Amino acid sequence: PWGSGRALMTKNIGIIGLGAVGVLLARHLLEDNFQVSGYDILTGRMDAIEGLTTRTSPGDVADNCEILITPLPSVQALWDVMEGEGGILKTPKPRQILLETSTFSVADKLAARKK
Repeated sequence: PWGSGRALMTKNIGIIGLGAVGVLLARHLLEDNFQVSGYDILTGRMDAIEGLTTRTSPGDVADNCEILITPLPSVQALWDVMEGEGGILKTPKPRQILLETSTFSVADKLAARKK
């Protein structure tokens, strides 16, 4: 653990995409006493993570978190999370940090960044 004196400990972290990587991130953050919200299109994945605050859409996660992590399976999933119904770009939040951790090309990530 990082210790209770760190400012990051008070941050709410959101994870959009709770597959193989997202579930591990969520569980480790919860074990270290972070407040974690999450969303996945497969709702059973959210229900399987004890202590996770489940959200109804990517935008709902974004509205309630200062830090977002997106371990997504495809470029299309990234576009859906960003611009689809309930996407995170619908209600941008100043000073929000987005950690895009998917394993697709840098070119695709840079294109998303321009949004």
